[in-house]
Amino acid sequence: MLDSPELSGPAKGVLQILAAMAADSIQPLVVNFRYAGRGGEFCEQARAQGTVVMEVQQQSRGDWTFLGDIIASANRHGVNLIQSHTFKANLAGFMIGRRTRWPWIAFAHGYTRDRWRAQLYNRADQFLMRKPAHVCAVAESVAQTLRRAGRRGPISIVPNAIEAAATPPSPDERRALRHSFALEPEQFVFACLGRLSHEKGVDVLLAAARELVVENPLTRLLIAGDGPEARVLAREAAEAGLADSVRFLGRITRPQQLMAAADVVVLPSRSEGLPNVALESYEVGTPVLATNVGAVSQIVLEGKTGWIVRPDNVAALSSALRRAVQSREDLRRYGLAGREWVADRFSIARRIAALGAVYTSVLADSATTG
Repeated sequence: MLDSPELSGPAKGVLQILAAMAADSIQPLVVNFRYAGRGGEFCEQARAQGTVVMEVQQQSRGDWTFLGDIIASANRHGVNLIQSHTFKANLAGFMIGRRTRWPWIAFAHGYTRDRWRAQLYNRADQFLMRKPAHVCAVAESVAQTLRRAGRRGPISIVPNAIEAAATPPSPDERRALRHSFALEPEQFVFACLGRLSHEKGVDVLLAAARELVVENPLTRLLIAGDGPEARVLAREAAEAGLADSVRFLGRITRPQQLMAAADVVVLPSRSEGLPNVALESYEVGTPVLATNVGAVSQIVLEGKTGWIVRPDNVAALSSALRRAVQSREDLRRYGLAGREWVADRFSIARRIAALGAVYTSVLADSATTG
């Protein structure tokens, strides 16, 4: 179960799990929420993989009558356990588990700290995370947050993963991608991808880029994503005199094309779990400049695959941007070293093995307790 019509980070991870299940003759029932006016890329891709997908829609926030329909479908499907991702799905998983006694596994992908409503949901989700038979956290920092919030049951680290292609994009392919984004060969391009909200730190990046653009007029910053701060950030960029150097692309469907077109991918976040953007950037061989939050230091190696700086610090990020521009001749080496580093440590095979161990443990405990 998940609450993600679009291809969010958790949704991409679920698609990886579904593909592995199909290869192992496991037949999951996927439940997702549907919203009027929002796309359904996740469900389309899940069905294309041969997965049975059930979409549910609340008539109001207090309407949970669909739980009975889910339970009936799950019974027909022969369900053995519940796995949930994101708060609403976790809440539904908890209620279904109470009614059916099916063991419940919940994923913790990390928590944002932007609007008061998000913080309220975070606290509710962290309280709810005391209840599952087992919790899968994408990073140890997320597990520690749950322990501080009162989780006493087992937690396993099941990190995000990538499946790198046999070879990264060639220099010719990268040049073609740069041309598709209307970029000139002599420009130095930073790309920033993610939700445009406070915890992602894009405001810090804009402030840090202001001095660099004056020093290096050929610097370009491409920002992809949407969110509650989109208009504010666009206004800040214009007021800072960055209108000619910064482009807001909105939400894009193929983010790795932008990553491959860029010289460096920047993650200026104030908080993260284990960011998919960093993994996907290395998947295409592009180095990463990121703040030292969450599990970033497990992905980005300072001076070897990219650069790590303190979060929420304009001066530190500005200095790192400058170092990246000065390291132009080392960028391909950094990107390929990062690709080699993550390809083994964050492989889908490792992720599925960790998740399989959780399933084995939970089902064994369920059989013991009846």
